[in-house]
Amino acid sequence: MYHGVCYRTPTRDIRCWCKLVTKSLMHTVVEEKQSLLFGLNQKVIRRNLMAIPNAFYEDGYVVLSGIPSVDVAKEMLLHFVGSIDGERAPLLKSTLDRTYLAKQDAIPVCEDIVSTGFQAMHYDMGMPFSASQPQALYTISALYKPAGSEPNPLAKTRVASIAKLLNQVSLGKRDELASRLEAYASNHGDGWVQPKPHNTQRLAIFARVIDALRGETRLADKIDTMIGQCFDYDKNPDGVYGLEQEYAFFKQARLDLAAVEKQISLLPGQMLVFDNMTCVHGRVGRRQKRELMHFLFGVEQATASEIDAYKQWLIEQAV
Repeated sequence: MYHGVCYRTPTRDIRCWCKLVTKSLMHTVVEEKQSLLFGLNQKVIRRNLMAIPNAFYEDGYVVLSGIPSVDVAKEMLLHFVGSIDGERAPLLKSTLDRTYLAKQDAIPVCEDIVSTGFQAMHYDMGMPFSASQPQALYTISALYKPAGSEPNPLAKTRVASIAKLLNQVSLGKRDELASRLEAYASNHGDGWVQPKPHNTQRLAIFARVIDALRGETRLADKIDTMIGQCFDYDKNPDGVYGLEQEYAFFKQARLDLAAVEKQISLLPGQMLVFDNMTCVHGRVGRRQKRELMHFLFGVEQATASEIDAYKQWLIEQAV
């Protein structure tokens, strides 16, 4: 029950929620700069106010419609994340009581990202594969296309279930997969070389995760490569060439990415919410600068057991 309205179905939830939140908001906030909000009173409160659509639990993502503003989208997300059932999302269960809105910004902003029509499948902000140093864990991500903005039928957000992808073929035995992943993250994790070499022991681009699980180093040098540049940098507006290059990489691993990915053209007022631990996402087609509002949730310091649990889950999908 919230403001006298009982939520029973996901469809009714969204309509009623938008009306209630719109009435209660006093102002509109649109952040056009990237901002990390950990610790700034953006903690998710567990209240179970919303019925989460089954698609979120079954597929790892869901599209919500009819959202009139950025403020409403943010308020809805805070309650969405606060209503996730940990029993139905076991990888999220231990983090739900410690989850914060970690990031809110209008994207894309970097010129290298704006100018490309392609982004490789990736985890937002990368996934930690070592607990040897404090690590943030980003769990839920959302992309909102502001109501009233111009439609962009060219750009499609790509999202895929990791389990459905990896279940297509066995990439090895548990022990060897674990050692390969650990070695790859330790030796070739995302980071930078200037002004001083640094390895975060995280992996963002999912093709590099596949590289690791297969015991290969074809993409080992991509430690500081932007997600639009992992394969041949595709500046064509449709991004098809970059997409074909990524599909070819996965096919060499006997994985049919095209068969499991969903391409979503977000309409004004729609928001894609996805589990950043069980799904990867990318893009095909060029977006306008600051076309979408991006929200990212997570925990500032994941425990060693949480990082290990995720590694074990990933390995189990690839066995």
